[in-house]
Amino acid sequence: MAERVMLTGATGFLGSAIARALAGAGHEIRALIRPSTPREMLAGLPVACIPGDLTDPASVAEAVRGCGAVIHCAADYRIFVPDPARMEAVNVQG
Repeated sequence: MAERVMLTGATGFLGSAIARALAGAGHEIRALIRPSTPREMLAGLPVACIPGDLTDPASVAEAVRGCGAVIHCAADYRIFVPDPARMEAVNVQG
């Protein structure tokens, strides 16, 4: 049964592969994407790009509205980060 799915990390390697699989299965995809993030990995896919940030509760609420499932594969994976709190906000709390 197809449903609306909110996907984080859709512009990355893993997320774009998941987006392709979801689209192939007929699901409606909503992706929370920072406005500055390139979207080439989603070219040609039926993805509704919702501008926002995982650390902003209002944009997350907008992205998940009406969704029956959430797939969270966004991550800050840099080894050296100037702000470890930001990494925790994205990877743990997001």
